[in-house]
Amino acid sequence: MPVNIKKFRVQLGLTLIELVIVTSIILILGSFAFANYSEHRLRLQQEVGREFGNTIIMQQAEHYLENQKYATLSELGYTNTNPISSPGFYRATLQDCSDPPGNVDDHALMNCVSVFLEPTGLGVFNDMTHIVSTSGN
Repeated sequence: MPVNIKKFRVQLGLTLIELVIVTSIILILGSFAFANYSEHRLRLQQEVGREFGNTIIMQQAEHYLENQKYATLSELGYTNTNPISSPGFYRATLQDCSDPPGNVDDHALMNCVSVFLEPTGLGVFNDMTHIVSTSGN
């Protein structure tokens, strides 16, 4: 009885359709991972900005308790007039809360102080500006 050799042939590789399916699954999973990574990185950068602003506000509170007035950034020990957070994501500016927006006067910090944190553009994904204030607003 003759034996059919074609029945016992072993497949030694992947077909093209199998490669396409595996590649598409890997790409879909990778796109989800990249989106989650981008979101996490954005939240981390925003948290760094909030911590930086809160540090300046705490320094302002200490200065106010000792001197009965708020300090300029140079009086707080910052050498730059617009200090930048340590990883370089945000630049801080001070403004008196009673001043109209955009009117910054370093010598008139009387009632309360707002710290504006604007992105420097160094790896920051959005253009969100954080504002923290000694008035609690």
